[in-house]
Amino acid sequence: MIRLTTVFKQIIFFRKGIIALLVALVGMSLYIIATNQQIDNSLEIWFLDDDPYYQTYLKYQQEQGSDEIIVLMIPVKDSLTPELLESVRALQKEVDSLPFVKTSMSLATAQYPYISLKGIQLKNIFSEERGVDTYKIDEASFLSNYLINKEKDQLLVYIQLAPTAEIERYRSEIIPKIRQHINSHFRDYALSGSPLLTEGSNQSVATETNLFAVVTVVFVAIFLFFLLPDRRYIPLALAAIGLPVILLFGLMFGLGIPLNMISMIIPSVLMVYGLSDIVHVINIYARHLETSSTGHRVDDIAIGLQKSIKPCFYTTVSTMAGYFALYFSTLPALRITGIFAFIGLLFAFILVYVISAIGFYYLGFKPRPKRKAGWTLSRIISAVNRFSTKYPKRIIGVSMVLILLGGYAISTLEVSTNMLNFIKPGPYKSQYFAIEKATNGLIRFDISVESKEGKDMTTPKTIKQVGVFQDELVRRGLLTDPVSLVNFQRYLEKAGKRYYAFNPRLRSKIRKE
Repeated sequence: MIRLTTVFKQIIFFRKGIIALLVALVGMSLYIIATNQQIDNSLEIWFLDDDPYYQTYLKYQQEQGSDEIIVLMIPVKDSLTPELLESVRALQKEVDSLPFVKTSMSLATAQYPYISLKGIQLKNIFSEERGVDTYKIDEASFLSNYLINKEKDQLLVYIQLAPTAEIERYRSEIIPKIRQHINSHFRDYALSGSPLLTEGSNQSVATETNLFAVVTVVFVAIFLFFLLPDRRYIPLALAAIGLPVILLFGLMFGLGIPLNMISMIIPSVLMVYGLSDIVHVINIYARHLETSSTGHRVDDIAIGLQKSIKPCFYTTVSTMAGYFALYFSTLPALRITGIFAFIGLLFAFILVYVISAIGFYYLGFKPRPKRKAGWTLSRIISAVNRFSTKYPKRIIGVSMVLILLGGYAISTLEVSTNMLNFIKPGPYKSQYFAIEKATNGLIRFDISVESKEGKDMTTPKTIKQVGVFQDELVRRGLLTDPVSLVNFQRYLEKAGKRYYAFNPRLRSKIRKE
């Protein structure tokens, strides 16, 4: 205990240097927060690098391309004019040259299979010489449904990004640069897809984090007004509550650690924890001055802080242990939250006592007379004690009912992974729904089907089995417009009948191809 009082006295002795250091650290942290603030809600934060499912996903991306696809919808005012499709083709050429884009696809560059006397060949739906082959758009509907809506008044462009590992360093540039190229060709359009939804959720997280911080500060200030013995302590308390958050976020963003939808709760956690500690410290110090003051400013501060450190230390250690347990989670998002919540609580505990020691010194060793009117902490505690003593059985009964209701509520809890729930109303949501309505479902994903025996998947028997599987998914309402080799085979079988009548040998050749 003697050592603790010595530490507090040393803090007061070096107060000017400590204040200068804190001012410098806070200034640096605010600059880092303003310039390096990052938010990441991408898929990677929910998987460990050695997770087998995640590794399979990355392998699939390398072989088949990324599943991160941006969908651009351009309104067709009159008809599919060559000028419109030429603009789309020029846009695709620009976008395809970007380092984070693998390829793009639209009606301007799409090809369809057709049968000639030479066999199966690919032909452009649009060409400068003959314009748009509208007959093929209707005939090859399994393909064209992805490129233009059924009313033919919305043209769709798909932009496939490069594999995740190759584009992470460009993540913040992807959407702005693609928008820049689109704006140079079109004014009226809608843009969506998983990268846009991720960006929308990131912005929502940033907005919600700032909102939570402001609301927490307001409530903290209100509570401090009632819970502190003297209003002069309010600025000191606010500094002790706010500084740990600023320093922690400065450290996080300085190390390049982005915020995610779980770690966004850290500011509120630290503020509530800091409120609890600073209220204890100030009230115990004020009580010490009233009951057993030594008459010496520095000694009173050291003794008063020493009296409060044991209960605050135990609550800090238990809280830190709870958050540090998140480090052992398999999810990177939870691990990051656990580590930095642990560090933040450590910052908060240390700064509460450093700021209190220096603040008490400058405020003076005697508080102003206590307010006789109003809701002080002592009066609140006394009122709670009187109420609980007068109605113990009723309190127990109501508590049991609430516990039972809580247990029932937990049993009905449902987990939702709908990404739209993380996006606030605005352009991201409205454009998503607009494209979804035009395309009869915006979500695109790939199903990789392999033979258990490792056999060739292009044999007629295997393709027939895949067709049965595909049709069953459609029948159950899980898919709307699937595209696979099955569709191409059925299309070619139907289109080939007109050729087989004139050239019977062509049938066997087409089947082989």
